[in-house]
Amino acid sequence: MREDGREAEQDEDDDPLCPPIPFSAAEERQYCRPWRSALVVKVLGRSTSYTAISKRLNSIWAKAGGIQVTSAKKGYFLVRFTSGIDYERALTWVPWMMGENYLTVHMWDRHFNPYEHEISSTLVWARLLEIPIHFFHPEAVMKIGRRIGKPIRVYQATRTGARSDYARVCVQVDLTKPLLSQFRIHGKKYFIQYEGLVRICLQCGKYVTYSSCQCSKILEPMEDETVVAPKETEAPQPEKIYGEWMIAKRKPRNGKPSAHNPSRAALSPPAKQVAPVEHNTSGS
Repeated sequence: MREDGREAEQDEDDDPLCPPIPFSAAEERQYCRPWRSALVVKVLGRSTSYTAISKRLNSIWAKAGGIQVTSAKKGYFLVRFTSGIDYERALTWVPWMMGENYLTVHMWDRHFNPYEHEISSTLVWARLLEIPIHFFHPEAVMKIGRRIGKPIRVYQATRTGARSDYARVCVQVDLTKPLLSQFRIHGKKYFIQYEGLVRICLQCGKYVTYSSCQCSKILEPMEDETVVAPKETEAPQPEKIYGEWMIAKRKPRNGKPSAHNPSRAALSPPAKQVAPVEHNTSGS
């Protein structure tokens, strides 16, 4: 019996060293209300500072209203919106990028835990290299995209045929599985490049984050590398499933090839190397 005269009701699960704290559904709904229009954001493939991502998100998302960015550990950030228009735009006008890396964007829910949440898929721009121009038709591009992942939309320049070196399609890819690197149309092989996926394993074909891949050969091209698509006219060699052609190059300010505006050189075979001529200096 308690001192106030009420009988103590001892819960059999009540541990005095780690007591349960009960919350009703109504209470939890109230606490969740400020976060209903929040998005969970993370830069895929690298860490970033609060200042850098806050500046970037304000520049691309805060159009009709304001946003509030909250750091959530493990590289995640929570973004709240004062404008429903900005919220819908951030959620649907994907994919977004920060530099050369994608911003993964997901709706917040009460079960989100940055220490347990894993990114298993992301939206990417995939390039279908040098396919015939009549396959730039949106239906054809979407059909090919369905073999890569879940196609979202076809790039406008591809729809209009403004450029013919590659077709560009936004696709949701499963990061837990190998990326598709090539396909055939009427028996001819064509290759796929992925924009913004800066590390692809050349052995298993998966996108690599931190230490998730145990393979030894990972593709992480430097700025001065040229990415080429292999040609079927080249000398016979062992069949390559994955290769350097899979990663697209962005064009930095120094004028090198870009993921959104690549030069033709980035898709062409490397120039033939000519051996230097040796000059006879012996006087004979």
